[in-house]
Amino acid sequence: MPKKLFVNNVCDEFCSLLLSKPLVLLDIPQLKKLIDTCSASTAGCCNRGPAKKIAAEKIAYSILTSLRKEDKEKIKEELMDNKKYIGINIKLPQIKKELIL
Repeated sequence: MPKKLFVNNVCDEFCSLLLSKPLVLLDIPQLKKLIDTCSASTAGCCNRGPAKKIAAEKIAYSILTSLRKEDKEKIKEELMDNKKYIGINIKLPQIKKELIL
């Protein structure tokens, strides 16, 4: 069976994956800011609206694109099954962008 990309949304599945592997957060501190930003965009008793989500995804995009190649490789190693997937496709639906690690 051919390998495929592991697809997930940045402020949903990707943050959940990061939280499930806390050692990655210790090794790559920028990811904590990504989680904090995504959490702030959805926190509270009411829907925060698209403006907060757009802002969170812009910050997440900036963080992810600024990571060193070694950090991106570490994320791939820690978060996905290398036997099934060739990389991680992170979707940012509010800003209509995608990143592949």
